[in-house]
Amino acid sequence: MIQPTGAKLDIPTADFWYVRDGKIQEFNCHIGTSTMLAQPGILPDFASAVAASATGDDNADRQGYAAAQQPRT
Repeated sequence: MIQPTGAKLDIPTADFWYVRDGKIQEFNCHIGTSTMLAQPGILPDFASAVAASATGDDNADRQGYAAAQQPRT
């Protein structure tokens, strides 16, 4: 658990508005997750994740990735 500190975060975002005929068709907001997690010091250990992937310990990750690739309806 991460204890609250009261510190403010500065999180970059990119907002994309798709407009057609004066009406919003789609809105996407992408946040800088790595920057957000790094500021309070909780950035994931990417090196360990890559090492686990190289040793074949990522079967669950592969299943999650495959499910995420399925088209949304």
